[in-house]
Amino acid sequence: MNITLRKANTLQHSINKALRELGNSASTYIPISEHDDQVFTTINKARDKFLDSVLHRAGLIHALFDIRQSVAVANAEYVDGNSINSTLNSIALHNKELDLYSDIELVDEVPLSVVEATLEKRRSADSTGYHNGEYHTRILKDSDNARIVAAKVRLNLTIDEAKDVLVYLNSVKKINLDQVTVEVLQKNGLIS
Repeated sequence: MNITLRKANTLQHSINKALRELGNSASTYIPISEHDDQVFTTINKARDKFLDSVLHRAGLIHALFDIRQSVAVANAEYVDGNSINSTLNSIALHNKELDLYSDIELVDEVPLSVVEATLEKRRSADSTGYHNGEYHTRILKDSDNARIVAAKVRLNLTIDEAKDVLVYLNSVKKINLDQVTVEVLQKNGLIS
């Protein structure tokens, strides 16, 4: 059975939900009473129920990881010059670049004449006045600010385009589920 990566993602969520609902605590103990004249039968029924539960969960786990393995292989394959892995990597890179530019405080440029006048005023200040010798000024020019803003806009557009590529790839890429996985998923009502 072939399914899209989008469907594979939905199935993985459904399998994980089914596993959570089944729980992971299967007791290997049962209460028995001295009044039970069928102790052997009671123990065997409980054991069979326990083993069925373990096999049921194991089947779901194997189906989950069969799907994950197939998705991993599909994510590395290229379609129309793009792979999901490389696209995700590009998005991560552009998000880090966007973080870098977003951390830069954009402020108006201070003309060099203002900086020089301020420094000259401080040099000629009364010797009784306190000056620690430092004056802080902005280093970015308005053109630097404009380039940073333009880079942020470009990065956001590039990220949006890459996300569109991901949507496309997830809808056209298909994986093949093996017969055992299909049977487990059908048994659990996750596919028809």
